[in-house]
Amino acid sequence: MTTAVRLDDTLVRHAAAEGAVHRRSTPKQIEYWAEIGRAVASDVSAEDLIAILQGIRQVRVEPVVAEPVSSDDLWAEVDQARASGELERSISRGRTVYQASGEKPGYLEAIYPDGSREIGQFRNGRFEALSDRDNAA
Repeated sequence: MTTAVRLDDTLVRHAAAEGAVHRRSTPKQIEYWAEIGRAVASDVSAEDLIAILQGIRQVRVEPVVAEPVSSDDLWAEVDQARASGELERSISRGRTVYQASGEKPGYLEAIYPDGSREIGQFRNGRFEALSDRDNAA
C-alpha cells in the first residue's frame, strides 16, 4: 500500500545522501530507517532516543545467547502442562482451534472458546460448517 506522507526536507536530504552511499533510493532509505526503528522501538524509549541524539548515550548491540534446552526438558514441561490442564487452556484461550475431524475424515472440527464444536472446511480462507445437506452425503 502506498500512502503519501509529508516529511521534513532535512530528513529527505539526509536520506538521499545516506541512500546514495548504500545504493538505495531515497524512499528505500527512509523505509530502511523505519524498519530499524520498529525493530528497536520496544527497547529504546523516547528519553533514550533524545539522549542518543544529544550524544550522552550510546546504543550497543550485543548477541543474545540462548540457554540450550534439551528435548527431554521440553517434553517434560509439555507433559506437566497437559496433566494440569494448562496446555488445553493455553491453546484454546479466547480463540477458535481447528483439528482433524475424527468422525468425518477429510474435514476439520472447529472448537470455539465456549466449548462448542462444528465440523466443516475452509473455503476461500473462511471456515464453513457442514450444512444438513452436506451431512446427509
